[in-house]
Amino acid sequence: MVLPKIIRGRARLFAVICLWLFLVVCLAGVYAAEKPRFLLLPLISRDETSQAYCDKVTADLSDGLEKLNLMRLRVAPNLLGELKLTEYSAYNEVLHKRISSLGESDYVIWGYVLTEKGTGNYTLYVSIFRLTDNAFVYGAGYFGLKDMQALINGQINNIKNLPLFMADAPARRQKITGILKTYSPETFPVIDYILTHKHTFDILHYIHNTESVDDLNTTVHEASHAYAASAINQNAMTLFISPDDTARIVYTKTFPSKEIVPDIPEKLRISRFNTYIAAPVSPTSTQYFGVYGLLDELNAYYQGTAVVCDLFDYYAKTYFRKDRGPYFDYLSGIYSTYFAYYEFKYYIYTYLLYAARKHPRVYVGIIGNKEFIRALQKVLRRFAALVQNVPEIENRLDALMRKKGLSLQRTGKYTYIKNSSGERTGRSNNFQFITPLFEELKKPKYRKLERELFGTELPE
Repeated sequence: MVLPKIIRGRARLFAVICLWLFLVVCLAGVYAAEKPRFLLLPLISRDETSQAYCDKVTADLSDGLEKLNLMRLRVAPNLLGELKLTEYSAYNEVLHKRISSLGESDYVIWGYVLTEKGTGNYTLYVSIFRLTDNAFVYGAGYFGLKDMQALINGQINNIKNLPLFMADAPARRQKITGILKTYSPETFPVIDYILTHKHTFDILHYIHNTESVDDLNTTVHEASHAYAASAINQNAMTLFISPDDTARIVYTKTFPSKEIVPDIPEKLRISRFNTYIAAPVSPTSTQYFGVYGLLDELNAYYQGTAVVCDLFDYYAKTYFRKDRGPYFDYLSGIYSTYFAYYEFKYYIYTYLLYAARKHPRVYVGIIGNKEFIRALQKVLRRFAALVQNVPEIENRLDALMRKKGLSLQRTGKYTYIKNSSGERTGRSNNFQFITPLFEELKKPKYRKLERELFGTELPE
């Protein structure tokens, strides 16, 4: 039987369409199989926030993650609530058996919601662990807003930029490490250690744009914490100070830093006071390990600030032209953290003076920890020298800018960049935070403490 031409043509077209659909389905299946599998544990409350509201936030977070189309996501029952757990634990066998019973997953997402009394502002904390090796992959808290959707969007934006979703992650790491090795040999060993020791910390967690180095302050800061925590199982921390100086500091008995809140007057409760001293939202190492956590933070802020200072020549070669933006980006990298020197110096000294008064045995243990005292003095001296060199960096920048028709002017708490037409744009240099702390630290009680700790007074 001979079919009419029009029927044969339609049959061939139908066959082609079927084949095309078959290939699409197959490719979609392969693509889906390549996507990592995530299990989202419903968010829980850490205060009076209702579980019903937490469930709504979980649903909105799930919707946002689904739209990324980067993972196969499954929302679990409220296992944490059922098991009366306040957080996910990689070592809770009951929890892990329950997770396994729900089917295979590669990653677990968990988190919590808080509502700040008085303001009604929300906190949304989200964390991700890899199940195969119980590795911490991501953790961040967004807070200070009544707009929960904005907090959710912030989390989703961070998660979509995780290295596990980057096809070119190795190339990105290589580029960043190459820049650090060339321009910041003093801080590069921290990153090198983490990369060569298969540490769970990933330098790309904090770098959202590899065409820029603006995130390297935060990256090196967090890498310093990861390096310090490498000895945490031995009740100690390993502090990277410089390529030829690493301090292994064994913890002695401490108390949470929030105890010293009454000793800190309102005028000195600036920038990082809430995060590291009052800690109303989520405890940090400054609560768990007291003064040792404060030293860890002091050193991390030093390392982060140092890398920006080191990158002057890279910025000059790569970014500095006639546009004012890159100059401000560079200065902001310094201005955002250099005053942490005064903050943590003051916090540490206040902690020690409080300990001497309220916890004399704890105080004796701390000041008898020779490696702690040595490391503290070394980091303070290096950070002080860095801060004192900031005006010289500004002068170098001004000289470079004048060749391009721009000029730098620092007046009080603002730094301005002026163009050839006399128009100027300014940014905060945070000097307003330095002045009260600088004056406070000149008081005799702190100078006396320095002589007792170090046998001499340190540079202001």
